[in-house]
Amino acid sequence: MNYRPDIDGLRAVAVLAVVIFHLGVPGFEGGYVGVDVFFVISGYLITSIILAQHTAGRFSFAQFYARRVRRLFPPLIATVLATTLACAAILEPYDMIAYGRSAVATLFSVSNILFFSEAGYWDSASELKPLLHTWSLGVEEQFYLLWPATIVGLLTWRGPRGLGLPLLTITAAGVALCIAYTAIDAAAAFYLLPFRVFQFALGALVVPLAATALARQLLHARWGPVSAMGAGLLLILFAVFTFDADTLFPGSAALVPSLGTALVLFAGSQWASASPANTQRPLAGLLDNPLSLWVGRASYAMYLVHWPMVALYYYEAGREPTASAQVWLAVGIVAATWLLHYGVERRFYERSTARSTAMKTPGRASASHAPHSASSRSRHRGPIAAILASLLLVSVLPLSAWLGDGWSWREPDVVLTADAIKQGMQERYIHVRSACPIEELATHDACDLSRPRQVLVFGNSHEPDGFNFLHAGYRSDNVNLIRFGTTNACPGLAPEGVAESADCAQRMAALFSPEVIESLDVLFYVANKPFLDNKAPYVGILRELKRLKPTLRVITMGGYINTRTDCWRLINAARSTSACRHPANVSYFADAPQAQPMHHDIMTLTDHFVDRVDLLCPNRQLESCAMSAEDGTPAFYDRHHLSLQFASMAGRRYSERYPGLLTGE
Repeated sequence: MNYRPDIDGLRAVAVLAVVIFHLGVPGFEGGYVGVDVFFVISGYLITSIILAQHTAGRFSFAQFYARRVRRLFPPLIATVLATTLACAAILEPYDMIAYGRSAVATLFSVSNILFFSEAGYWDSASELKPLLHTWSLGVEEQFYLLWPATIVGLLTWRGPRGLGLPLLTITAAGVALCIAYTAIDAAAAFYLLPFRVFQFALGALVVPLAATALARQLLHARWGPVSAMGAGLLLILFAVFTFDADTLFPGSAALVPSLGTALVLFAGSQWASASPANTQRPLAGLLDNPLSLWVGRASYAMYLVHWPMVALYYYEAGREPTASAQVWLAVGIVAATWLLHYGVERRFYERSTARSTAMKTPGRASASHAPHSASSRSRHRGPIAAILASLLLVSVLPLSAWLGDGWSWREPDVVLTADAIKQGMQERYIHVRSACPIEELATHDACDLSRPRQVLVFGNSHEPDGFNFLHAGYRSDNVNLIRFGTTNACPGLAPEGVAESADCAQRMAALFSPEVIESLDVLFYVANKPFLDNKAPYVGILRELKRLKPTLRVITMGGYINTRTDCWRLINAARSTSACRHPANVSYFADAPQAQPMHHDIMTLTDHFVDRVDLLCPNRQLESCAMSAEDGTPAFYDRHHLSLQFASMAGRRYSERYPGLLTGE
């Protein structure tokens, strides 16, 4: 391939969007789509390389993978090593265990699978995972394992001119799969290759499309390339500036940056031809300028180094970067990029550049800069065995932290050890896991429909808190406690079983079945912030259940306290649970539920309100709130989910005040 300056410029747009987004600069809330741009570029480049080499009769799987190892792993190994050393100085043992696991997964190209498996409310906040960004490298590396054989197989079957239809089929099927599964499990669709393959295939599809007669005619038209490239850039920038955390992604939204990238690649494909047209570079100033080209060439290094620096800042500061911190982080990212790019990346692998490939482009430099001369190959190949040996050696460090105790020897007098934190988080689910599930109400061994009071605990990730509350305060032979299973996996939560998750739809259908509605006596609604406007779907559900069974008793549990960072970190820093109620560390306190937007609507349907602030905070003052159980167990370990012991203590105290809570007596 001739050098494509537009691709380096496009890389610059992608990596800068991601970096600025991660720095928290307002207006760039959709900067995460830069990763989608990289996926489409990778599909285009890898397919182009394989096609060119296969057509010339010199494609080799061994050489292809050797180049990938030289390209990807030296900078990655260096980044993981440097990040591990930094984490050893900053992270607490519990977080060091999680970091060690992620570092090993990163080195062995499966971090996307790991981060998917960890996704959920009990997962650490994303800004506290220094290697979270490597999920995209896992997707790419898995793509590299499968794609060469796919393309070679298609070339053998249909030849170079027959690539278009199969690639179009893969792209269309991939789009349908991604859109469908985003509604079922958005985390899986985000992290896993099968739901991202359409982006690689779309980039690959540009290769045969650009070779058609119609495409060549368009590319040589006066305004054809300019229009295509301009439209593509606008689509990418539209996603960067209008998408945010509330955008259902990837789904159909991922088509916006993906199609934009494909248009830019298509428009710039004239640069790959040896015709005079390649001297007419559309929108050259946007992509083909010295700064864009340098950032594009160093984009891999910049992508690797930026997030560990930002994440460790979050960890140490406990807040989003201020404007001055953003500037200093940006300076540090550029400096670290320079060091990694020139100190490691280019010592093992150097891509073709405008100068090195000028011999193929009319009027540009001389043949002495050919990129694949014998001396160049010898100088930049790098010993594959040494790279793989370094990978194994470096992996020993995080592996020891993961399988050990997070190097607790660094903090011998810590208040909450890694084991204590892990055990405390797991204990929360002891009772709810063995409880009666609503979808098996008539068949499960834990269900007893003969008991006088059938009580359903229903809510979001705080549903276990409500269950533990009732289990400790109101469990008896007269009560059958039923779990809904939380509504977290219910993105389309609505009455009458309408939900986009198949699992949630099954549970919603069970909830609204005549048999279940007839048997229920009490619904115990519990959520972290039960009256926020995002709880509107619960209003519809409660209203419909009340309509179907007017005698159903609805009990709503109020909120409590949320901290800005995990409570266990605050406890270890201050050596006291009271740190978790210090105003500077609290992001939410449920002292005024009546001020919340959905308070009136939900309370209209509520027969009894469990006011946890009134129960646990004398005079409703934050500084007086209980922050530990009788045995000293913290109220919560993360930012708001109650520990088993604390929820149980609250349940016992409340049962002393209201022994007839479930009966209304």
